[in-house]
Amino acid sequence: MIAIFLQMFIGLGVFLYGMFHLEKGIQSLSDASLKRWLSHSTGSPVSSAFSGAVFTAVLQSSSMVSLLILAFASAGIIPLYNAIGVLVGANLGTTFTGWIVATLGFKLNLSSIAMPLFGFGALSQVLFSAKSKLFQWGRIILGIGLLLFGLSLMKDSVSALPGSWDISLLQGYHPVIYLLAGIIAAALIQSSSAVVMMTLAALHADLISLSEAGALVIGADLGTTSTVLLGSIAGAVIKRQLALAHLVFNLIVDLVAFVLFLPLLPAMVSLLGIEDPLYSLVAFHSLINLAGVLAFLPLLKPYTHWIASRFAAVEDGAASLKNIPVEVPEAALLALRDHLQRLWVISAVNNLRYFALSPSSLKLSADIQQAVQLLSNGDPDEDPQQAYEKIKQQEVDILQFSFRLQQQKLSESDARCLTGLIEMTRAIVYACKTLRDISHDLELISEALRRSTTGSVGWIYAEQRQFQQQLYQQLLPLIVQFHNTEFISEQLSVLHVANDLQQEKMNQSVYQRGQLQDNELPSLSTLLNVNREVHHATESLLKSVSLWQALLPLVQSYKTETGKQLSGQQVTPQQSEPHRNES
Repeated sequence: MIAIFLQMFIGLGVFLYGMFHLEKGIQSLSDASLKRWLSHSTGSPVSSAFSGAVFTAVLQSSSMVSLLILAFASAGIIPLYNAIGVLVGANLGTTFTGWIVATLGFKLNLSSIAMPLFGFGALSQVLFSAKSKLFQWGRIILGIGLLLFGLSLMKDSVSALPGSWDISLLQGYHPVIYLLAGIIAAALIQSSSAVVMMTLAALHADLISLSEAGALVIGADLGTTSTVLLGSIAGAVIKRQLALAHLVFNLIVDLVAFVLFLPLLPAMVSLLGIEDPLYSLVAFHSLINLAGVLAFLPLLKPYTHWIASRFAAVEDGAASLKNIPVEVPEAALLALRDHLQRLWVISAVNNLRYFALSPSSLKLSADIQQAVQLLSNGDPDEDPQQAYEKIKQQEVDILQFSFRLQQQKLSESDARCLTGLIEMTRAIVYACKTLRDISHDLELISEALRRSTTGSVGWIYAEQRQFQQQLYQQLLPLIVQFHNTEFISEQLSVLHVANDLQQEKMNQSVYQRGQLQDNELPSLSTLLNVNREVHHATESLLKSVSLWQALLPLVQSYKTETGKQLSGQQVTPQQSEPHRNES
């Protein structure tokens, strides 16, 4: 008896290990394209549910799809409405495994098929490089072989059970017991597919009746929600909202299936003309999930509104970065890019304060003014020093998040993108620090402007202020809107030249006006230092925009179908070049 149960658990372990290799192999071969397709094909309730079903059928894991959706939704790539649609469809996709096993798994000699696959797959793991496609294809073959071999062990162990144990001990329990058993098993194993396979094996060996098997698979559907619940314990509000949406959906569908459909299972099977109990079970499993999807899709919008009202909270942009999972690098990079957009705008608003300027004083279009206001989300009268401390804290959060992301397996392009984002962060903060360091001198010059009778400093300060006004008038649109990369390059080239000419002109003015020997003026060295540091800050700012330009292809490839930016702003690509101010 002990040997039989030991064989069953060994078979379960081999089955789960095979599923792990199958998932990883498929994910490695088509990781980027599958994730890109998932993020692009969720524009409507039907397409969201269809994507969830297909994606789960391909990866053979609703748990993996659920965790991917949590990552994408937390990063803002997929809205809550579409993410719920994918989770609803994932339940239907997970039934695909049951059809395959019921069709092949109990009709053929599994060991005779599994061993060659197992052998070829294992050999590929030794002969080929881990980065090669042959290695990943071999991993898929190995996974399939392990799946079949594990299923064979489970089937053989269950088939031997009637000769060693009184089957009647398993029968006669209330269906609620089988429902709870399915819930607990799926929650512990973290795989409803594995529970369905064990149920099919028990049904094939006549250990349980069809109705009891139906109760088990209903419980497995409900138990698999534990994956999303565990993944949402710590993180953004949207993760807890998705976990609640997944739990409520499965709870309603499975309770209705248990109360209404399960008693009608024999009649349903008879009506469909299915005689094979294995096909009867997988057909029942598919039908209840299909019915759940069809029932929820028309109600998806009000259901999403109800879910959105749960766990309502306002999250600070930088703080929420700590809650973004890094296991999906594409989602993490886009979240990082979104936070850098906010950091750039917040920093720009603070830099303008040193020159007694604000975004409202710039000649910006109404939509850009609105985007800047939404992204900065700050007090216009905030003390520059306090604002700088917040910017430094955001830098720390971004760098810590980047360090966590670096521990993941990144593609070459993702690694380059991460490097660019880190450099951009440092460039933004360096520009802020440089102006912060000369803020006292700027205050002296501004004070001298009010007291000086010669107007020398007034002219110098007014020139610097006008240049900064024109600078940010041209840079802010490049950050808050999408532009053609060639246009951005042209703008940056013009501004680099203008910045060099500005420094040269200001230094000449300082030398000329310094001869007046006005005691009310700051020292000559102070004025020259201000010119140099303003030039450095501007160069660093232009560098950050240049790095931002390099990230635009990433944004374009992952932008959502709804036409929204990751930050929630309306994407309004530039149809014509804006007026270029003379600098």
